[in-house]
Formats: sequence, structure tokens, C-alpha cells
Amino acid sequence: AAGYGAIHFNEGSTQRARVEAGNNSGTPYLGLYTTSSASGIRISDGKVGIGTDDPSAKLEIKDSQGIDVDILLLTNEGNADYMQGMHALAPNIATSRHFSAFHFGKEFAQYNTAAVEFWYAGDNSTSNLLSLGFHSGNDKMTISAAGNVAIGRGTTAASAKLDVYGGDIKVIDSAGTGGQIYGYDDNHGIHFREGAVDCNNYYQYGGTKATGKGHRFMTEGVKASQSLKLQIADNGTYVKGPLSVNVVDTDYKMQINGSTTTMNDGTGACLFINSTDNTTSMVMLGCAQDPNAAGIGYNRSASRMWMTAGGGSENSGTSAFVLQGDGNVGIGTTAPASRLEIK
Repeated sequence: AAGYGAIHFNEGSTQRARVEAGNNSGTPYLGLYTTSSASGIRISDGKVGIGTDDPSAKLEIKDSQGIDVDILLLTNEGNADYMQGMHALAPNIATSRHFSAFHFGKEFAQYNTAAVEFWYAGDNSTSNLLSLGFHSGNDKMTISAAGNVAIGRGTTAASAKLDVYGGDIKVIDSAGTGGQIYGYDDNHGIHFREGAVDCNNYYQYGGTKATGKGHRFMTEGVKASQSLKLQIADNGTYVKGPLSVNVVDTDYKMQINGSTTTMNDGTGACLFINSTDNTTSMVMLGCAQDPNAAGIGYNRSASRMWMTAGGGSENSGTSAFVLQGDGNVGIGTTAPASRLEIK
């Protein structure tokens, strides 16, 4: 044919190859083929096609054999500490532009093609991004040069090691029954449904309140101006009042609201004080200089309530007021024998 020339190489009836030069609709080409079919290598208009005679990119590789066939395989058989495989560079990229290095999927459509891209913020900038997403700029996850990972932030660089926007974070263990988040080690963390039990456990290695350790809850403005409002430590709990129970706002250091006045079974009691030894329950009153100046208590074994202002304990010398279960009232005595006994 006009504008066509070929050199054929044959060995027997099946081993064939040819070098072909021609003109395809005005476009010169050079082809290398190993069989009589057109599938081979074709160079045309500055483009190289492998498996296609009409390459649409600088290098286009096409295969129709299906599964378990490598389209492209790069092998480095060296043994150096640092070995290179493939580089994709755009030396003239402009600031705030991106370079789509790899696309793979079914077709060039919004969610039918995944993409690996590079977003350029500036020379050696820690805001330069590696992006994983989809066609048409649907960037789902980025890794900045600073080592920060962003999910759902588009091309906005993450401001923390992990920056998640637009959804929930699910933490679940391999058994599918719980999960955990911890810092430093397993002694400082949150366990969700630990042991497949419907509860969340909060762990802190701990210490005393005075040393500032334990679980600490801060609030009030920006972080630099926040102060401690609640601390749970090995030796107790600190609360910076006011403290309110069953009421939103209070003018007092502590306010407890109940729902009923039923007291025979403790239901609805505003405040219930009990002792573990089933003997005496007390409320101590005092100040910083004299912390045990007075008290109100209940003596179960004697079935009486008492009030004192002389040291915060129940005794005949200091108890100013005693009310027994039988209705007898005593002043200056812990065992009144009549309705009112004064000593």
C-alpha cells in the first residue's frame, strides 16, 4: 500500500515478527509486532501505544485478557538501602494547583474513577498535600507534608494529626463488641463496652488531688483562660461550686431539689446521708479554723437525732439537743426520759 513499508521476520509457521512504518490518515507511525495481528507497539504523533494502534496519551497500555494479568510491572532487582521505582513530576506546577498523578477505576466519571493527586502550596511547604479521592476533585483524604491527616476536609490541610469533618468516628475492636481510645498507654483511655458489657470505662493512672492528677475537667472560655471545675483523683473528688442537683441554676454553693416528700423508703428524698457501719450518720459544720465546730447526726442503735455545737460529736456534755424515736427531747442529755428533759 502507498506510504507503507514493513520488514517481516519469520521462524517456521508460527514465530513471526515485523517492523512496520506507514501513514494513518496523514499521521506517520512506526509499529513493532510479534504476530500477524495489529496488537503490538505503535509510535504515532509523539505517542506510544502498547496493545492499541491509536494511543490517546503519551503512553497508553491496553489489554483484554482479564484477570491475573499484570498490565504494568516495575521490578528493581538491586539491593541498595534506597531504591527507586517510578516518579511522576510536574516541575512547572503553579501555586495552589494540583497534579493528578494516577487515576484508576471504571471510567472518567465522578465516582467511577479514584485518583491520587498532589496539591502544591509552595516550595518545601508543609501544607503540600497528597490527596486520595475521586474524579472531578472529590478529595476524601489528604496527608500533608507535616504528617497530618484530614478526612472530609477537601483540600484544606489538617490542623492536627487527625482532622475529621462531616461525620462520626466509629471505634470498634476486632471482636465487634467494643473499642477503645487511649493516650500514652492503656492506663490512660476510654474503653467502650469493655468486656462486651453495656458501659463505658474511663481510665487514668491517677494520683492525689493535691498533686493535680486524676481526671480533670476544665471550662470557661478559651483554653488558656480555663480553670479546673471537676477533679476525680485517688483520694476523692473536687468540685468547684456552685453545685446543683435536679436544678439548672442556683444562687447557693449547693442546691439539691427532690421530686416528692415520701421519706419512709427514701424515695424522693432531697438528700440522703448513710453510714456504712449502720451506727451513726453525721453532717459536720465548721470553718477553716475550726472544721468540726458543730454537727447534726443520727444514732441508729439509740434511735435518736442529735445536734451539737461543742465539737461535732454526740455526748451528754456537748449535745445541745437530742430527739429520740419515742418523741422525748433532751437538752444537755443524750437519753431524755420525759417529753422534755433539761440538764
